[in-house]
Amino acid sequence: MTQKDPKELKKQEIYKAEEKNRIRRTQVRERQAEKRAERKEAEAKSAAFAKQAIAEDAKREEVRKKEAEAYKKRKKEMEKEYEEFRKQKDAEEKKLLEEKEKRKKEREEQLKYLKEMSNKNRWNMLKERRDREATEEKDAAKLAADREAKRSKLNADRDERVARTKLERSARKERGKADIFEKQAEQMAREEARKEQTKLFAKQQVEISQLDGKVQRERARVSGLPPAQKRSALQKIESMEQQQRRKIDQKYIKLGQAIEVEANKKITQSKKDAKKMRDTAAADERKAKQDLHMETQQAKFDADKDAYHKKQDAERKEKDIHTSFMPMEGVEEKDQKKKGLL
Repeated sequence: MTQKDPKELKKQEIYKAEEKNRIRRTQVRERQAEKRAERKEAEAKSAAFAKQAIAEDAKREEVRKKEAEAYKKRKKEMEKEYEEFRKQKDAEEKKLLEEKEKRKKEREEQLKYLKEMSNKNRWNMLKERRDREATEEKDAAKLAADREAKRSKLNADRDERVARTKLERSARKERGKADIFEKQAEQMAREEARKEQTKLFAKQQVEISQLDGKVQRERARVSGLPPAQKRSALQKIESMEQQQRRKIDQKYIKLGQAIEVEANKKITQSKKDAKKMRDTAAADERKAKQDLHMETQQAKFDADKDAYHKKQDAERKEKDIHTSFMPMEGVEEKDQKKKGLL
């Protein structure tokens, strides 16, 4: 048998060592590349989540700006409408005062004229005048009551719109809090489960290492026995090893499943809590809107009720004026003056 050249053997050993180092470096680079890929994936997920949150904030801000612009526009329209209503009312009041002054002047002239007529004719003309004035005053009172009711209803509708906008903004904010709570709770549960699984894997490796050491010691202990006893002992050691490995595997599979079950329970509970938060916000919003609508309807009802009573008062006043003038044939002017009818 030919012996190999020592130099050739040394070269082969150096080549093998370099090959091992090359393989080790390749493995290290592969592991580093995997870690970098994992970090990039985590950074990408984090950036995507941040981008989504920024987009949602921008969307909510845009909605808020549109609502604010719409509110300003509605406010200007209502102020313009109220200003026109006020000017119209002032003009009507001015017209009523002018007509009243005019009627007063005409009444004075008419009274002067009536003095030259008979008592009966004088009374009839005065009654007609008073009846006409009473009807005009009634119509003016009714008109004012209707306009006051309309203004009150417009104000009630405006107040309801403003309050509803605030309620909707508040409800959206509460639903946003529920979404953030749900996401954060799920991330926390997943992270805790991952850490627990890592710890569990480390414990499993320790137990496996301890079992390997025990098996090696047992095998070393029976290595000096006769072949038949050695085979029997090795079979028992192998059986014990398999049994212990199954126990370890079953134990840590069960523990790992328990960790996942607990994490899923936390996630499920966080989803339930978030749903409860959203449901509560929606229920509160509906209740507040219903109460607000009822308040608006009550305000409108009160406005109509007040207008109705004012109109009834105007009708009664007109009726009292009409009935205060009774037939007065044969009554002297002096008696009429005593009764305050002329």
